[in-house]
Amino acid sequence: MKFILPLLLLLPFAFILEFAPIGGPTAIFAVIALSLVPLAGHLGRATEVAAV
Repeated sequence: MKFILPLLLLLPFAFILEFAPIGGPTAIFAVIALSLVPLAGHLGRATEVAAV
C-alpha cells in the first residue's frame, strides 16, 4: 500500500495539466486515473471498517 500512496501527489499535477496549456486530453486522463487509485483504496478500507 505504501507504493500506491505517492500516487496522491499526482492530483495537484492533474489540475496543472487541466488549466495550463501543456499536455493533451490523454495525459490529463492518465494522470487523473492514476491519482484516483489510492482514493479508491481508502474508500474500500473505510467501507470495511464501517461494516464491522
